Amino acid sequence: MTLTEQLKLWYQAGEHENITTAILALPVPQRTDELMGELAVAYNNLGRYDQAILVLHELESRNRYTWRWQYRMGYALYYSALKASGSRQTLRLLEHAGESFSNALKLSPPEHIRKDCVEFLEWIKEDKKG
Repeated sequence: MTLTEQLKLWYQAGEHENITTAILALPVPQRTDELMGELAVAYNNLGRYDQAILVLHELESRNRYTWRWQYRMGYALYYSALKASGSRQTLRLLEHAGESFSNALKLSPPEHIRKDCVEFLEWIKEDKKG
């Protein structure tokens, strides 16, 4: 079984900590953008949004023009905003999350991701109202 196949099984089983452990155990040169993207997803699913954002920032220069990167960043920013302590920081994170979800929509994601982006944008609009 390949690492990618194993990661998929762990994802389906909700074993996100196993994903982070396996990817971080790899030597840095073996950590592809795809694997690092999966690391960001695992961090998101563990509620470690700030770590997901850091990983995604490392991938930004090569991946920011993909719907997948934009969606993952929007997700991390949105949930990070919900955990933020100050209203100014919360609004800033929500703004950036909205930009990411809007960008994802422009990059022709699959229909289920499109629906998620639209829903997140609605939530952001409501959250910003107060």
